[in-house]
Amino acid sequence: MSRFLTLYIQNKRIKGEFSRYASMGLIQSWTSRPELFNIDIRKDDSIYWVTVQKGVLYIIMAMVVRERLTYEAFAQQYGKDLADLDQHRGLFFIASKATEIKIDRPVSGDDVKKIRWASGEQPAFDPSDSPFLDKQAFRGHRWLSEESAEILNKYLHFIDVTPDHIAAWRNTMPNHIAAQRHTIPTENNYIPTQRDCENIYRKITKIGSDIPIEELLNQVEKELRAQGKTLDREWRSTTEKNLKKWYPEE
Repeated sequence: MSRFLTLYIQNKRIKGEFSRYASMGLIQSWTSRPELFNIDIRKDDSIYWVTVQKGVLYIIMAMVVRERLTYEAFAQQYGKDLADLDQHRGLFFIASKATEIKIDRPVSGDDVKKIRWASGEQPAFDPSDSPFLDKQAFRGHRWLSEESAEILNKYLHFIDVTPDHIAAWRNTMPNHIAAQRHTIPTENNYIPTQRDCENIYRKITKIGSDIPIEELLNQVEKELRAQGKTLDREWRSTTEKNLKKWYPEE
């Protein structure tokens, strides 16, 4: 039976590392956080990382657990450099489905009022009759009721995790970032194809309507990053030129 866990993220981490991860379009495809090592996490359990700012609940990211691996198993399957990213060398939880990391995903006060822990108790509010959560309400880890997890899921879009989503976390490594700054585009620095653009265009357009090129490019970036692709530094200008070449009369 699936279970539903919340983990609290301190706001100073939101403003720092998670803001950077969000700007990179990363998917929460795996985790090796030490606060999980002593929790009985099982296959198909869901984990929600949340924070509370000025009484408002924010969902930063979420994942559904597919498996957990030892350090050695993760390093063998995905690479020692990635295994050493968090430097804890403990357990690694791999997602079957996960969401993009976002720092601006608030939950409405009405929905927060409906949330219950697995025990049936309600989170604390301050004042108690207000829609604003007590700043300690979600501290540590908490097990949610299934109905409460369904409330949070209304705010989330889960995608199927691929090895590319896991490998995309190499983009956070300082040596990888430095290398990217000094290399010319390679096959690893993805340029959107005509098929990519056409597929994404069909998803966002309506019959008889036109999509501004900037809006299309923004959606292309979002979709391809969600797929775990590393975009070339010049992808936007290159794709804009390609679009004019592919569709010269439009």
